Amino acid sequence: MVNPMASDAATPISGGAYYDIVQCPGLSAGYEDFTYPRLVRTGGIEGCLYAKTITSHETPSGMYLETGDEVIVGNLDGGPVDTFTTTYRFESKWDPARPRGP
Repeated sequence: MVNPMASDAATPISGGAYYDIVQCPGLSAGYEDFTYPRLVRTGGIEGCLYAKTITSHETPSGMYLETGDEVIVGNLDGGPVDTFTTTYRFESKWDPARPRGP
């Protein structure tokens, strides 16, 4: 069978990112809770990325799971600058015996 969702598959976008709260100041009204991480995006998407964590969960075995929303103010492949939103899911595996944090 053919997957009917195949045409909706994600398209990889290359590029990099770095923190810069000067180049990426706070967002306008309605987006005040999108404060993290203020990343400058370079490459296929150029502009500022802001995120808001919705859920996070850590397991005793060292799995960390997080979901959230992102707002990007920038352009795709040199097109016009616009604001768009997306959702994200982040998963990582940590050594539970190794302390993390400050």
